[in-house]
Amino acid sequence: MTVMKLGSSVFVMEAFEAERALQWIERHRITHSRWVPTMFVRMLKLADEARLRHDLSSMHVVVHAAAPCPVEVKQRMLDWWGPVVFEYDAGTENNGFCSIAPQEWLQHPGSVGRASEGVLQTAMNKAARWPKQRCSACPAKTSARR
Repeated sequence: MTVMKLGSSVFVMEAFEAERALQWIERHRITHSRWVPTMFVRMLKLADEARLRHDLSSMHVVVHAAAPCPVEVKQRMLDWWGPVVFEYDAGTENNGFCSIAPQEWLQHPGSVGRASEGVLQTAMNKAARWPKQRCSACPAKTSARR
């Protein structure tokens, strides 16, 4: 909504159709877009003739999220659209936020980037232990059993 308040146009397809999306980008000279990896897969499955006949040079920022993107799919999109494909992860869950620019992804294929909110932690094996920290909002433990 903010984009429209700032005077830009927003194009929303009622149902995704791969070639129609490419037609819209070309016709309306769309510069910024949001995708999910399934949409990339569907566009990549188009015949070369259908995929390559559209001028997509207006695209400056392509953002994808909502599901993991297979390395091969992301690489093919970067090969096709150029270094304009950005990614973020965990935006919905609000349990942290990772993002990666296309140039960094090309150096680290498969990465979802760096955490820009929160602290990224992973348990490497079953023996790994998390530090015991008490949250100030958590009730104190009592020895009484119910």
